[in-house]
Amino acid sequence: MDSAARGGWGDRDGDELEAAAERLRQTGCVVDLGSGHVGWPDKEAADQERLTEAMIADARRIAD
Repeated sequence: MDSAARGGWGDRDGDELEAAAERLRQTGCVVDLGSGHVGWPDKEAADQERLTEAMIADARRIAD
């Protein structure tokens, strides 16, 4: 646990991350909390959809 805290993992709120992931999933994004990946499920969605400022903030929260 000490090593994780020193590595910057100590201040992550799991409930906050899961809420952000759920908001993104509801918009159609694919979210992998383990890798920090947030994206569209396919090329067509990526071409048609745009991330809002709120979605970008959630994606950054997960990536961090």
